[in-house]
Amino acid sequence: MENPKRPQILKGALIQFGRGLPREGRTVAFQYNPESLRRTLEPAGPGEAPREIIRFTLTLDATQVLERPEQEPAALASGLLPELAALELLLFQGDGQDRPKRPGASSSFCLFVWGAERAVPVRVAQLEIREQMFDTRLHPIRAEADLTLEVPGEAVLSKIPRARKYMSEYMKTRESLAQAAYLNRPLKDLLEPLRE
Repeated sequence: MENPKRPQILKGALIQFGRGLPREGRTVAFQYNPESLRRTLEPAGPGEAPREIIRFTLTLDATQVLERPEQEPAALASGLLPELAALELLLFQGDGQDRPKRPGASSSFCLFVWGAERAVPVRVAQLEIREQMFDTRLHPIRAEADLTLEVPGEAVLSKIPRARKYMSEYMKTRESLAQAAYLNRPLKDLLEPLRE
């Protein structure tokens, strides 16, 4: 029985949207939240939003699950292959049949969800998988996956209305959070201690 006083921890996730996928998308929830997350913002040209890159490592482990085979038959049958396949499919557009209505358009994107305040559209730019332990049938039972996500720019977002809507909400939340950090004092008050 779980401790009722134990805080509920939200799980991070990647949700894939696209033609041929369910309206609510295809969710890959993280087994364990990454211990660290690296975000890089690079300046762009005038009037353009900065380029944002998000990097993190997911740890996947089926060793404990294999101790309860009656509760987790999929892990017993395939190890971590289903989880790894779900991550790999994030690099594909929708169900592979995402035919744009006009040249250069697409309805496919991923949503990176990292808490209620951070749900941002991304493209999986790179996935590196390290399989570390195997069962007797050579199914991976412990692995790490390094993900590099790229937040799309305006040129891409303009072609995907749903992604643009998520980005707009993300930016509103970001601006709202920033308000709490700004000092609402005149510059002369901030410089006053320097004159003493």
